[in-house]
Amino acid sequence: MKTCLQLVLLMRVFSAVVSVFASGNAGEDQTAPLVVQARLIEATPIPDLADIAPYDSALVVHTYRVLRVITGELPDEDISVAHWAIREKKKLDVPIVTNESVRLTLVPYQECPELRGEKVVDTTASFDLLYFYAGDWREWLPHHSFE
Repeated sequence: MKTCLQLVLLMRVFSAVVSVFASGNAGEDQTAPLVVQARLIEATPIPDLADIAPYDSALVVHTYRVLRVITGELPDEDISVAHWAIREKKKLDVPIVTNESVRLTLVPYQECPELRGEKVVDTTASFDLLYFYAGDWREWLPHHSFE
């Protein structure tokens, strides 16, 4: 029985290694985040809990002007970014900093399957911009570091 279990585990490891090398992306993180220095140009106000009912959590979307790309590639100067604003019926202290440079770690929104079905509030006028989530979707809070 022990040998059978070892064989199954070895086959799983071998299968994973083969699939990585077959995809041609050995050692690469396919969802590596984009890190930018940006300035907030339009903010969505944080809604009241009554405004997001029956949801108990919500993201808000802000528009940023990218000043510098630190890692990754970005073809556009302006982007839309979703941030957590309310989690489990608690408003988060999300800094809304205008006219200051902000460092953001971004992941394309469509690569965040756990965000599907979440309440998103967007009052910005920009509907044709690239759309990102600020931070790793596995984290509860947006990843901000201010310089």
